Amino acid sequence: MPYPRTQSRRSVRTHDDAPDTDAAFRRIAALPDGPERSVLREEVVCAWMPMAVRLARRFRHRGETFDDLEQVAQLGLVKAVFRFDPSLGTAFPSYAIPAILGEVKRHFRDSLWSNPLTETLGDMEPGFDRIVDREALRPLLRALPERERHILYMRFFCEMTQSRIALQLGISQMYVSRLIIRTCARLRHQMMADTHDQRTAS
Repeated sequence: MPYPRTQSRRSVRTHDDAPDTDAAFRRIAALPDGPERSVLREEVVCAWMPMAVRLARRFRHRGETFDDLEQVAQLGLVKAVFRFDPSLGTAFPSYAIPAILGEVKRHFRDSLWSNPLTETLGDMEPGFDRIVDREALRPLLRALPERERHILYMRFFCEMTQSRIALQLGISQMYVSRLIIRTCARLRHQMMADTHDQRTAS
């Protein structure tokens, strides 16, 4: 009498096509920084690249090109390979998959965040949104101090009011307002300067 099938194929699926890189990870952990360690890491990244591409495919048709998604997923894979510690006893896919998915989700979050913020800066400077590459705003946002970045994130991505931000952070609304104005002005200045430099160079 056959046993009943109590689990779907999806629920019991394993990484049957996963490369065997356990020994490589152990060697990487044992080696000092240097060319040999770098080469091993590159080999491991190449071996797991198909997994990153498969994960990127989950996010197709969401407004981003697949090439961009693939690059972001590959970046997440590289970070996972560099940070993975085999001595903790965790299988690499269990560590890498959340890391790659998190990198892709941050990409979408940053994209949405930089687009409302660019529109706001455009309101402050007529025509700004037409001459500035929105992609260039992302590294400037990441370079902000943690507190300023967090306040801008709450204001322009979470669409929180200044009063609510002030209440949550335990500071005055006036301080929140001044900080947002000052930070936006600095971002606008940096973006305009970068745009001017690019035009001059071309």
